[in-house]
Amino acid sequence: MTPSLRKRIKDNAISKKHYSLLEKVWFHIDFSDVSRLCVDQFRTHRHLSFHVESQGQKFPSSLVKPPNLTPEQSMTWDHVWVDINKMYSHLVTIGIPPANARRIIPIGAESSCSVSGNARSWYEFIQKRLCIHCDWEIRILAEETRKLLASKFPELFEKMSCPGCIENCFGTLTS
Repeated sequence: MTPSLRKRIKDNAISKKHYSLLEKVWFHIDFSDVSRLCVDQFRTHRHLSFHVESQGQKFPSSLVKPPNLTPEQSMTWDHVWVDINKMYSHLVTIGIPPANARRIIPIGAESSCSVSGNARSWYEFIQKRLCIHCDWEIRILAEETRKLLASKFPELFEKMSCPGCIENCFGTLTS
């Protein structure tokens, strides 16, 4: 981003809320170790462009675990994943094509995606998904995205929060 564009954005887009200038600045981010559920929630932000990893020929390596599981729940979670792996392998072994066997893969399975969008689209995504009422995984993804973009464009992304939340969303990311 050129210094003159950065100054125009700071002077006009941010202070005067003239966000159309943010459409001139683009960011591309690769995400990994996110669930298909999170990717599906992410893809509802239609002004961002997505390329999502196909599970047609590749079985995911794990399930994304919620952060607040007890040790016993975590162990059960792992056992369920082992059982799903065995079922998938059995289906493929008996001749069911991987593209059909994948239908048993849970929505919590790990995936990856590449996302491109202009600063305005990223701003709107982050602002909406930092809300304490959003799913924990997409909130964490939004906060990590905010931190990454703040390192490139602090004038816009450094002090963001959800405008609809009474409390600061950053303090409640794992609730």
